Amino acid sequence: EVAPFIGGGRLAATAGSLPKALKDLGHDIRMMMPNYRSVNERKYVLRDVIRLKDMPINFAQQQLRASGKSAFLPDSKVQIYFLDYKPYFDRLSLYHDPKTKKAYADNGERFLFFALGCLETLKLLHWQPDIIHCNDWQTALIPVLLRTVYKNDPFFKSVHVLLTVHNLADQGDFPADILAQGNIPAAQIYPGLEEQLNGKANFLKAGLLNADLFNIAGEAYAKSVQQNAALTFGLAEVLRARRKGLIGVSSGVDTVLWNPETSPHLEHHFTSANFSGKLQNKKSFCEANGLVFDERIPLLAVQIKANASHAADELERVLQRVLNKNQVVLFGTCEGKLQKAAAKFMKSHAGRFLFKTEFDEQFRHRLMAAADSFLLPVCDDSEPESYLQAMQYGTIPITFEHMSYTEAVIDYTDKPAAATGFVYSSCKGETMAKAVESAVALFTDKKNWVKIMKNAMKKDNSWNSAAEKYTRLYTQLVMNGRK
Repeated sequence: EVAPFIGGGRLAATAGSLPKALKDLGHDIRMMMPNYRSVNERKYVLRDVIRLKDMPINFAQQQLRASGKSAFLPDSKVQIYFLDYKPYFDRLSLYHDPKTKKAYADNGERFLFFALGCLETLKLLHWQPDIIHCNDWQTALIPVLLRTVYKNDPFFKSVHVLLTVHNLADQGDFPADILAQGNIPAAQIYPGLEEQLNGKANFLKAGLLNADLFNIAGEAYAKSVQQNAALTFGLAEVLRARRKGLIGVSSGVDTVLWNPETSPHLEHHFTSANFSGKLQNKKSFCEANGLVFDERIPLLAVQIKANASHAADELERVLQRVLNKNQVVLFGTCEGKLQKAAAKFMKSHAGRFLFKTEFDEQFRHRLMAAADSFLLPVCDDSEPESYLQAMQYGTIPITFEHMSYTEAVIDYTDKPAAATGFVYSSCKGETMAKAVESAVALFTDKKNWVKIMKNAMKKDNSWNSAAEKYTRLYTQLVMNGRK
């Protein structure tokens, strides 16, 4: 997934921003993704690559033919290639059938094929990289293929692989015999730590075992997963085995897109030296969305994800407790009990509570600019970049201590002078509510509240900073090899 071509999550955002920053640092970088149906070829000017036309890919005991197209990442000189194979990628959705809501049964085949296609593309382009940077389970079989199928291929002799994990929970589990379709042996590298997990072929586990180096998005999160097995979703043993190769690297936020001084989404611009525009945004947002504007009452934005239904009970308790002293905007996807509770709050707290399940990018920006604080009430690490975006707009994050990028949030309780937000240590409703109440208490202290807003806005969460950290990783990998 690469933004803006496709996808809206953390992986797509990273792939759409980090390469630009790396290019600015002088790296020769190329990208590759599947040519999904929803990629707008006319808008992004995709062109056929002659030498990639009808390239043979040996797969599942047959030779399939795929082609390649190319374009540039918008607003950059980063070239991106698209693997075009209609049977696997010309579909209504990326991973799930929109009718049945179930994952495509052949997802394992699709992304094993894509991994093979990436390597064959490099050979046909005669472009030998020093580093192949893979992301998540979708490309995690590339290091496996390099250690097996392409082990004796001189073209890849000096190539090193870095695997970045954005989501440990999403691992790519498929039938155990899937690896045979790519001629990959069933066991690799570590005796007793084969690629299977719970009887299935686990793409992410395979990548972690075979990549030369891997990193987890978020320095604090990388430390947490080594200390708390529950956060590894069954991969604790693998992470222990590769602990010397496990590094945490913070990601970034698009500081051009999320710039309160210039964002085209905002009605009123503002800076860390003058917050009057932020207050005007709050007033405009409240009036446009049926909320009563009162600058003395903090506006809390709460993002809920579809895969956080397990937190519904805890979040409902939080909302019941904090609505008396906050206005709340609950936005995102939820169902069942939480959806019913939200509908109830809309009636019982009219003018103080807003529930939005459908919204566009403009709404998201205007909410972040209007809100005083932002809560991401989940403990499964889904979309933590949201609070980096909030910080860009001087909106104070309230976050779980084990999530990715929490190193960007300095807890007011621990270091009030340097604080950029509030951190809670448990996903229990009681703990979350106390963190929100701490924020409410500080909100009445305007002098210190403005100070924490300024700290948050001045924090360097840019992709340039992240690119410099990745450059050090690349150098380490080329100089020292596998860890």
